[in-house]
Amino acid sequence: MKASQALDPVTPAELAELAFPEVGVLEELMCTICLDVVAPTQPARKLSCGHAFHAGCISSWWKCRLQSSHGKVSCPSCRTDLKARSSVISGEDNHTELQAATTTIAETV
Repeated sequence: MKASQALDPVTPAELAELAFPEVGVLEELMCTICLDVVAPTQPARKLSCGHAFHAGCISSWWKCRLQSSHGKVSCPSCRTDLKARSSVISGEDNHTELQAATTTIAETV
C-alpha cells in the first residue's frame, strides 16, 4: 500500500463518535460475522461498501478491529479498506441516502 493510500488510525474517542445507522428491515440477509440470518425484526447496519450486518455484530467487530489493527479496518465481507469516518452511511446527516441504501438492499434480497 502506498503511503498516500494509508488509512488514518482511529482513536477510541473517535470510535465512540461513529454513527452506525440502521438500514431498515431486511429479509433473508445473512450476517457474515455471526453467519446467521438478519430477521426483519432485528436492527441491521450498512457499511459504505454496501454490505450489511446485525447492528451488534458490526459494532463489536468494528471495535475489535480498530484495537487490533491500529485503527485500520476493512469490510468483513469484501475486505474493502474503509476509513472509519467515512465507512458508514450517516443516517442522521443524510437520511435520503440511507433510505436509498435500504431500498437497494431490500430489492436485491
